[in-house]
Amino acid sequence: IVLVQNCGFAEHGEKSGEWVDGWAGGLGALLDQGVVVAFTSYTGGEAVEDLERFLKYCGKEVEVLVRCEKNGMRSRRPVRDFEREDGGEVFYNNQIVSVVRAREA
Repeated sequence: IVLVQNCGFAEHGEKSGEWVDGWAGGLGALLDQGVVVAFTSYTGGEAVEDLERFLKYCGKEVEVLVRCEKNGMRSRRPVRDFEREDGGEVFYNNQIVSVVRAREA
């Protein structure tokens, strides 16, 4: 199992230096044959974007085992954020989880 906490796959634009120098070239490396990759996001909206970005750029055929579900193992400590786009005032670290693996050949 590979775990990427608060992954931020979609945090930066696809043409930004942060994306190009960061996750852009490495997502496929997480998916060795037989490895399950779990990644978390702060919010439901971010989780959807993170999963879409992962599927678009991982370079492999992927089976989604868990799609943007509330994570029972998330932090119990709320973090205030008055500038959230979804109208909420708090979020939790590792709040939403997605789980994927490479499809068997």
